[in-house]
Amino acid sequence: MISFRPKMFEESAESKAPKGFWLNFLIFILVFLIGALLESIIPSILAIRELVTALMESDTFVNGSLEQRMQESMQLTTEVMLGNNTIMISSLLCTVFATLTAIIYCRFIEKRSLGSMGFRARKAGKHYLQGVAVGFIMISLVSLLPVIFGVRSLKVVSDFNIGTIGIYLCGFLLQGMSEETICRGYFMNTLGGKSNPAVAIAASSIMFGIAHGMNPGFGWFPLFNLVLFGVFAAVYIIAFDDIWGACAIHSIWNFAQGNIYGLSVSGAYKVDSFLQADPVSTEPLLTGGDFGVEGSIFTTIVLAAGIIVLLIKMKRDQSGAKA
Repeated sequence: MISFRPKMFEESAESKAPKGFWLNFLIFILVFLIGALLESIIPSILAIRELVTALMESDTFVNGSLEQRMQESMQLTTEVMLGNNTIMISSLLCTVFATLTAIIYCRFIEKRSLGSMGFRARKAGKHYLQGVAVGFIMISLVSLLPVIFGVRSLKVVSDFNIGTIGIYLCGFLLQGMSEETICRGYFMNTLGGKSNPAVAIAASSIMFGIAHGMNPGFGWFPLFNLVLFGVFAAVYIIAFDDIWGACAIHSIWNFAQGNIYGLSVSGAYKVDSFLQADPVSTEPLLTGGDFGVEGSIFTTIVLAAGIIVLLIKMKRDQSGAKA
């Protein structure tokens, strides 16, 4: 029997967080929204002038019905936010505010340590670098398997900007850490200390998936894969009893997907890249449709295999500890 109760959960059990699931859930929603608001301020300021200009030049927005105006404003907002490198990079960099929001709540409201969130000093560098390798291998499989099976074509990009790609790397390092801190370091570990570990893994993974609900191309299968990624990240964190590896996996997964293989990142980012993997097939199950490769069966297979490998590792580690 594999134990899913790491030291982090034991430390979180001593926190000032309420015991009830639903109260913790509602508090998480509030903390999440505060973090989302704070991280959106600067990108919104940068986007507002371009957005107003686009709206005033849109015949649909100026002369259309209320419903048409609302749809047009949402579409133009998405295009402005995702079509400008400055705005996209600022969005990634500003995720640090959501990270700080979660840390401040855990430290000063729940009264628990950074270690209980998975930020342990012991083997931090080693585990982070391992995560970089794991994340790159996994997203490379997700990106290249469709090429091998003829679902996508792959070409080298000749006009990429290395400086822009370097800034994106910095942004994705912060963004990956932010989502892991909020969904796993905070929410999962709080629930793990106060309730059943299975509930903690499931709830944090589902909320991680739902948090991407506004992304272009979002649907039931992309949601399933996002939840599966959440389960993989949760089990990874529990297996190593820290958050460093999962942060690295998440960051490098997104960076390599967007800036190396030229794929859409969760439907939201299409950025400067070294390579370009374009769809050949029109089958959404194989290509992921508008959401990108993360909505494809290839992502499902790679994540499922990753979870199985982690479970085998945990069983061996725990059996060795008992021997």
